[in-house]
Amino acid sequence: LSNFNNNIAIKKILAFYKRLKIKISNIQFPYLIISPKFHKIPVKFRTITCGSNTYLTKPGTIFSNYLNKIINNISKEGFSWIITNNQPILEFIKHNKINSIATFDFQDLFNSIPLSKLKDVLLNYYHDFKNILCCDFDYWEILINFCLFSNYLYNGRDIFLQINGIPQGSNYSSLLANLFLHYYEKNFTLSIKFVFRYIDDLIIFNFQDFTVLLSDIYPEELILLRNHDDNINFNFLDLGIMKVENICFVDLYDKRNDFNFNINKLVTWNSNVSRSIYLNTTFNEMNRIKRICSNIYLSKIQIDKLFQNLIKNNGYPTNVIKFYIKSLN
Repeated sequence: LSNFNNNIAIKKILAFYKRLKIKISNIQFPYLIISPKFHKIPVKFRTITCGSNTYLTKPGTIFSNYLNKIINNISKEGFSWIITNNQPILEFIKHNKINSIATFDFQDLFNSIPLSKLKDVLLNYYHDFKNILCCDFDYWEILINFCLFSNYLYNGRDIFLQINGIPQGSNYSSLLANLFLHYYEKNFTLSIKFVFRYIDDLIIFNFQDFTVLLSDIYPEELILLRNHDDNINFNFLDLGIMKVENICFVDLYDKRNDFNFNINKLVTWNSNVSRSIYLNTTFNEMNRIKRICSNIYLSKIQIDKLFQNLIKNNGYPTNVIKFYIKSLN
């Protein structure tokens, strides 16, 4: 972050708004919050910029729509490691023999992406997808410059300009990360097929030499760390994968269970939340468990844990739990 003069920041923002042909009634700056990563040892922190109806909201919405068009087109082509949920992994495990598994994550990805390289990548995407973007090149470049290089925020009473990395918390942050990484991955998607990446987390099946190729795939600014799996148990997103020879069994995984303190994951029964939300939330969680777990035995264990938690920590009446149990039959 770099300390910045308030009046200069406002003048720069107004100039960009004029060039982007966007009307603005007031300028509200986002603020900075720090979120701890309790599942990391030692505990690390994530910096997030947030705020509703800020000066970035309108341009960010326009930018996100363009980026989504590019990603959707890439997904249709089918040559991408990008996933948006765990379903492709579950399908792969279900229909394939698994010889090896490795999981990785990028170290501080959002703060490590060099903005100059990111801009070049986005400009190159324009030439590949200008027919679906439906805007001229100059407008695209102005929008990039605004969303990448004009990230002002409040911290206390002062205004700062973010000069390294992309801001976490904006509606286009993960889209930028996905497109930046895909730009370097696309030359390897045909030769290394069984890779799934959810933003900054990767899981690789049946390819043991992935570590050797990291420097060939990604730019030097990015650090990809291999997780310390035991070659039997692997955790990825909300999947707990156990490999037995060439077969994998999948269970529900929640990294919050690794914290050294208790987490109350659902609302308490006596809160002011609508009863319909209680019911729908619990039913959705039950369906998620049944969708993820490989067999009825694993599903039953997880659903029993859910019910015990609802009674012990959330104060759910036993007749409500009986209603849930009846719905399973």
